[in-house]
Amino acid sequence: NEYSDKLSVLNIEIILDILEKFTLQLENKNISYSSLSFFWQCADIIEKYQKEKKEIQGLELECLNEKFKKDENKIKFYEDLWKKLFKKLIIINQDKRFDIKKSGINLFSQFFVAKIKTINQINNLSNDIFNEIFFIIFKNNIEEYISQKSANDINTTEPEKTEEDNENKINNSKNGEEIILFSLQNLGKILKSLIEENKINKNANQKAIIDMI
Repeated sequence: NEYSDKLSVLNIEIILDILEKFTLQLENKNISYSSLSFFWQCADIIEKYQKEKKEIQGLELECLNEKFKKDENKIKFYEDLWKKLFKKLIIINQDKRFDIKKSGINLFSQFFVAKIKTINQINNLSNDIFNEIFFIIFKNNIEEYISQKSANDINTTEPEKTEEDNENKINNSKNGEEIILFSLQNLGKILKSLIEENKINKNANQKAIIDMI
């Protein structure tokens, strides 16, 4: 936090890779939680530079000018950064730890809702992120739950398990159900922000949204 104002958008890709590794390490859960919180700083930095609200000078200015000799290079640069940020949350959502997995979904919807106006300055990018990235998270969670439920059903035909095995099976099933419900809740938030931002006719899209859910 102390040095976040000094970070450059030129380093964000490296920082996102580092944060992913720290979040997914298994030695210390507190490190994972702390790393997750830094994704917010990355989102804020991308937004600040894209909106040109940060004073840029010296070598950093030279490097950015070199990158942005054509306007389309600038658009592509920020489009790729936003997509990379959201794709990192897909990877985090695949973590087997329930709280970390849930945090990946939560951060996705929070970023999407908070930054949608900035994201949409780039070729209506919010629709691409929703269609290409969020549904991967949503689909993965549903498939994982179905697979886990099928495994649990098969286990009921096997010889009697220990009390600990049965308790783990119940906890896994509850966690799977909670992840699905949490994914649906966040899907609702994201769809609402898409409808409001893109001024989509709500009645015309009700059936499509219900079919998607």
